[in-house]
Amino acid sequence: MIKILLIDHAPRPAQSIRALLSGSRTGDLKVHSVSSYREILNGFLSNAYDVCLIDSLNNGPKLFAQSRGLGFAAPVVLVIPNSASTAVHAMRNGVADCLVRDELSVIQIERSVCYVVERARNSMLKNQRERRHLALLENASEIVYTHDLRGNFTSINRAGERLLGFSESEILAMKVGQIVMPEYRGLQERMIKQTLDAQTQVVEKIELATRNGGKLAVEINTHPIQREGRSIEIQNIARPTKFNNHFNPRNHETVVRKPPSRDEYAIHSVPDLSGEICYPSFAQ
Repeated sequence: MIKILLIDHAPRPAQSIRALLSGSRTGDLKVHSVSSYREILNGFLSNAYDVCLIDSLNNGPKLFAQSRGLGFAAPVVLVIPNSASTAVHAMRNGVADCLVRDELSVIQIERSVCYVVERARNSMLKNQRERRHLALLENASEIVYTHDLRGNFTSINRAGERLLGFSESEILAMKVGQIVMPEYRGLQERMIKQTLDAQTQVVEKIELATRNGGKLAVEINTHPIQREGRSIEIQNIARPTKFNNHFNPRNHETVVRKPPSRDEYAIHSVPDLSGEICYPSFAQ
């Protein structure tokens, strides 16, 4: 069931959304029609609806702005005159969809409502997944960090701050080579190159330098993070480990592994600067 808040200020009642929806045969729409300012205000404040339809000749944009100012979070569909510029302006300001008044039909209204509600629900589910991923990332026992292709840190989790001894602000002002022990920097650079060349997971053992001058032995996995088909960052997952006494980074051959499924990396997916979750690229 889709709950609709309908603001009915239609200039021609016979051709209004309210009149058209009264002839709808679907039982999935529950319409609450309001017209007075008090009713509209109460509807916005209740946040009890899946979508709002504003059928007003002159006050549509103003009512939409008021809805957002009152914290109404559901998508809004606006009835507009036959004007492309009005539609573009409205949607740039956050209106979910626009319906042209002279082209209104039951099918068009139902399609628009279902489309914007489904899109809003998918966005909500995505945001919930991102929050869960971030919570898992922050509570992981491994060091998880990202850096750009020039080696500048772009993120690090709490385990990284704790094990390395640097604060997040300090790390974000550093290059990745600054936390790698000098004898392992060549190996670390080869790992990055191979990660970008092979576009897959690369696994290696290196030693990281801590703030107090100590060494932290880790097994590190590197993955390219892609956006729009190109690599933009490198994600690293470093697990504290122990080395064999005969381990020599100069003679060691880097291990390239077939990456696991996307689900297995859900815990290590990290948000980019826009807040969107970016997943490592996966070999086909």
